[in-house]
Amino acid sequence: MKIIAFAVVDGGSKQIRESLVLPGLKISLLDEALQRSRNMNQRLVGSRLIEKFQQ
Repeated sequence: MKIIAFAVVDGGSKQIRESLVLPGLKISLLDEALQRSRNMNQRLVGSRLIEKFQQ
């Protein structure tokens, strides 16, 4: 599974690589967290995601 994010632009759409709602949050970071959540404890994945976002 892979996360793909889009933004509405000029009546169409385009793929984005960073959140428009949470500036600085890269979509690739969310994708990485999703992949890790398959093999790791959910709390650990969540805390790592928050830690990376705060850097």
